[in-house]
This record gives sequence, C-alpha cells and structure tokens, in this order.
Amino acid sequence: MSIFKNKLFVILFAFLMLLVDGHLSLLSRILFQNQFIVSSHFLFIVLLFYTLVFNPYFIFGLACVLGIIYDFYYLGVYNLGIATMLYPLTIVIMFKLWKHIPNGPVQRFLVFFILIFFLDFASIGMAYLYQLTAYPLNDFITYNLVPSLIFNILAFLFFQKLLERIYLWKAMLKHFK
Repeated sequence: MSIFKNKLFVILFAFLMLLVDGHLSLLSRILFQNQFIVSSHFLFIVLLFYTLVFNPYFIFGLACVLGIIYDFYYLGVYNLGIATMLYPLTIVIMFKLWKHIPNGPVQRFLVFFILIFFLDFASIGMAYLYQLTAYPLNDFITYNLVPSLIFNILAFLFFQKLLERIYLWKAMLKHFK
C-alpha cells in the first residue's frame, strides 16, 4: 500500500484521472447525443483524499500544474485561466474546510458535493465572464450541472470505501484504538 503514498505515483495517478475525466465527459456527450453533458470529476475525488494525507503545498502545486495542463489540453492556449485558477482555489477551500469540519464519511461526501457544485458553477461563471459561452444558465443547470452532480455523487459513493482503505486506513486504526 505504500506505493499509493509515493509522490511520483500520486502525480501520475492524478494526471491519469485528469485524462479519464476529459474522456468520460466526451463519451457522455456521444452517448447522450449532446442532450446531457456529464462532467466527470474523478480527479477531485482523488484530490479530496490527497488533501487528508499529503502536504498542503504539494497538493496545491499539483492542482496548479493539473489546472494548466487541463486548460492547454481541453480549452486551448487562448483560454488559459479557468482551470488554472479554479483547481488550486478548490484545493484551498478543501484545506480550509478540513480545519473546521471533522473528517468522516458523511462529511467527506458533503464537502465533495459542495466543491463539485462550486467548481462547475464557477467554471460556467468564468466562461460567461471571458465571453466563451452564451449557453443559457437554466439549460446549463438542467442539462449539465444536475447530470454531473448525480454521476459524480454515485462515483464518489462507489469509490469512497476503496480510497479510504488506501489512504486513510492507518488513521482509521488510530481512531479505533
């Protein structure tokens, strides 16, 4: 299990999750024929657990780099800024929340739900600000935000136990002693 706490593995796994997120989102567009757009956030499921285990500066730097990669890869050179700003901001919010909220499965679920809502809403807000979209807000909520939240909540519930065993197992043992 120590390989999962190796920083090189952490970086590569986070990068892999970034790629999986983009490809799952594209697959959802194809499957639903652009009627529903599901934005996958597996990366933030993993980053949520990373914030509980690793150094905050390391995770913040990782989020900055992944935000830049996301902007270049998915949005193009001229749209640099949305993920570059929102990924690290989301990580900072996660760390601030963990200072005030006890760490438990229900609390992790609620923090994840709030952060995914914030991330998706802030992304569309910045897209409006940069005039990258004219997508009506009610359509965004109906056809993008709600399906994305449902998918990501189910994914979080599915992967939570596995990630707890990998990253929080020792902390849970200390709690029960």
